[in-house]
Amino acid sequence: MSFNLGVLKADATPIDWASLETRMKPADMAADLWAVIWNNFKASIGTTWADWLHALDNQAHLMTLAGQTSSNPADLLAALFGQAVGSPYHRTLAAAVDAQAPAPGLPLTFSRFATDGLEHRFTIGRSVAAGRTI
Repeated sequence: MSFNLGVLKADATPIDWASLETRMKPADMAADLWAVIWNNFKASIGTTWADWLHALDNQAHLMTLAGQTSSNPADLLAALFGQAVGSPYHRTLAAAVDAQAPAPGLPLTFSRFATDGLEHRFTIGRSVAAGRTI
C-alpha cells in the first residue's frame, strides 16, 4: 500500500484551476455540462487555497448539522460538487400524464416531467413506459 501525505498551506496563493480541472473532470461527462458545473464549483470555492480550506471547513460543518459527519476531503468535495450541480434541490418545473390505463397490479401510466437540474439541461431524455425505456 502506498499513499501520499501533504500539507495544505491555506494562504493567499491563487489556485491553479486549469491544472485541477483536468484531474477532476469525469471522463463520461459532456463538455458543455462540465463547463457549467466547473464554473459553479470554482465560484463556490473562491480563488485562493485559504478559500479552498474555508469551503471544505464550511461543508464539513453543514454535513455535521445534517447528521453526516465526515472529515474525508473526498466526501466534502463530492458534496461541494453536488451543490455546484444544484442537487438535491431540484424543483419540478412541469409535469403531465399523457395516458393512463387501469391494469391488474400497477396501472399503466405514461407521464413526463422537467426539473431544473443542470444534468437534465444538457441531455436528451428517453421515454419510459411501465419501468422500461423505449
